[in-house]
Amino acid sequence: MREPYEPGSNYAKGTSYGKKGVLKGNPKGKLLHDVWRMPSINNMSKERVGYPTQKPLALLDRIVRASTNPGDVALDPFCGCATTCVAAHTLGREWIGIDVSPKAYQLVTDRLNDLTAQGKLTLPRGFKIHFRQDIPLRTDLAHIKPLTGKRKPKICFTDNKAGTAKPANTTSTSKIWK
Repeated sequence: MREPYEPGSNYAKGTSYGKKGVLKGNPKGKLLHDVWRMPSINNMSKERVGYPTQKPLALLDRIVRASTNPGDVALDPFCGCATTCVAAHTLGREWIGIDVSPKAYQLVTDRLNDLTAQGKLTLPRGFKIHFRQDIPLRTDLAHIKPLTGKRKPKICFTDNKAGTAKPANTTSTSKIWK
């Protein structure tokens, strides 16, 4: 991944000189450094939405550009206030955001509605945000019978000396640290 040269640099102007004459920079820009310098979100920033772990949009924009191509799907399983979703959408990526917090659901809804109203984001027709509070059931475990009656799970631990597993109801010299 590359970034554009600084506007005033000689590479941007095409007038950089070296031992072999005029040096031309790569038309795609310079390689990125190991450290990304970008401002944090301060308390007065218009970008701030009130979520405690919110990251700057510029950071997530750069991460999405580096890790996906246009048309790919970006998944954020802990989307919080939807910064990754907004970055992915503005870069032409499909996106999926997941979070268990009702506050996150409200922030995502408010943020997407605000950005749509400002004209900064265009959501597809019929777009919906789904909010579930029930526990999803796994459908891939049909062959496993549920635990009922006398069938209780056996809890095992590893004996540090021998490295073998023993049922929890047996005695052992291992200590459990709390």
